[in-house]
Amino acid sequence: ISAFIFSFYNIKMNTERAPTWMGLEQYRRILFDPDLSPIFYKSLRNNFQFAIMVVPVQTGLALLLAVMLNVKIKGIAFFRIFYFMPVVFPMSLVAVIWKLIYSRDELGIANSILKIISFGLIEPIDWLGDARIALISIAILSVWAGVGFQMVIILAGLQEIPTELYEAASLDKAGKFRQFLHITVPGLRNTLVFVVIITTIFSLR
Repeated sequence: ISAFIFSFYNIKMNTERAPTWMGLEQYRRILFDPDLSPIFYKSLRNNFQFAIMVVPVQTGLALLLAVMLNVKIKGIAFFRIFYFMPVVFPMSLVAVIWKLIYSRDELGIANSILKIISFGLIEPIDWLGDARIALISIAILSVWAGVGFQMVIILAGLQEIPTELYEAASLDKAGKFRQFLHITVPGLRNTLVFVVIITTIFSLR
């Protein structure tokens, strides 16, 4: 709310000058000024493209990981912690890791893998400097960094589904896929809605 109120004022940071009222002038400039509006609309388009890429992929991957980890076997806690670890990494560490992965030269991890699987036929790619793939590269980073958070939420939802439903489905000779489609997904409806909403908010932010 404060940010919305401040948008009607001209505020000079690090000065003692009082804010001056501008009304809708800043909105007019950002929406219609030929020097500013193209940049704003391009940024807005990039923001929505980023969300469209991240939300379904991150939600689907989180659901897959949660289903895979919703088993009672020895050592499963290790894998749950392993997949959740990127969520608690500080962003500075994430930036360093992915800078090494996306390094534009042949020493970059991503380029090294491409060189190996293509037998040297694919030239090193500038993952963050090429405008055609930079947004996709950042989306992949975002999915990796955040999927553990959604996975934990979905995993909690999975554990709330009564096991009797799966036992009854097994007696009716329903396969794993049909159990997933007719028991797991409906049982996670509210959880998945929450995950999609929170992931969308994070992506647009």
